[in-house]
Amino acid sequence: MTDIRFTCTACGQSLEATLDMAGDAIECPKCQETLIVPKSEFKKCPFCAERIQTDAIKCKHCGEMLLARNSPPRMPTEVRRKPNVGKGEVMCPNCHYIGMPKRKSKGSLILGLFLCLFWLLPGIIYFIAMSGYKYICPQCGIKIQKE
Repeated sequence: MTDIRFTCTACGQSLEATLDMAGDAIECPKCQETLIVPKSEFKKCPFCAERIQTDAIKCKHCGEMLLARNSPPRMPTEVRRKPNVGKGEVMCPNCHYIGMPKRKSKGSLILGLFLCLFWLLPGIIYFIAMSGYKYICPQCGIKIQKE
């Protein structure tokens, strides 16, 4: 397969060479002039073997990232670690407080009893829907999602 196409500087003959011949000296078959095979503008992708530009950073065919020859190997980026949060504790996304949150019931007991006295079914639905607690950061007062 011919990867490099170039012309003889003396006679204008079109010549072809493979990638591994880049930098080698060859003779022109027409005028016997000694020529150096130029470096190719293209190389093969090491992942999909398609022809890509030598300076490519990412293969346009398979999408793989390529390392440049002169660049050092990439080190993995620093992994962010979640601080040690104990059982029952939370971390506030706003002020980064770590500790036990304030618990506040979602519904009102008085309103639930009032609904049960006059309308039983809406009272039961209210108690089911409003069961549980809201968790609030003791430092900044915002609502926290407890995991």
